[in-house]
Amino acid sequence: MNSVRILHHHEPPYGWWFESPDLPGLTGGAGTYVESRARAESAARFHLECEADEQGRPAPDLTAVEFEHFVPASEAPALAA
Repeated sequence: MNSVRILHHHEPPYGWWFESPDLPGLTGGAGTYVESRARAESAARFHLECEADEQGRPAPDLTAVEFEHFVPASEAPALAA
């Protein structure tokens, strides 16, 4: 896996949450979009390491993983707030 798509959603007044179609079960949240991005990448790295361990595979080269962050167009105005 060379890239991981991460989808961010804004839920006023709670903040941001994320999910990934590439890593089923990956979800989390934060108060701001910047925090959500950082937490999403950290959670995705952890998910990939745990998945490899559970399957008896060597840990993936996480430096080679590219994270692609997406925000639905309808929620993009919340980025400017």
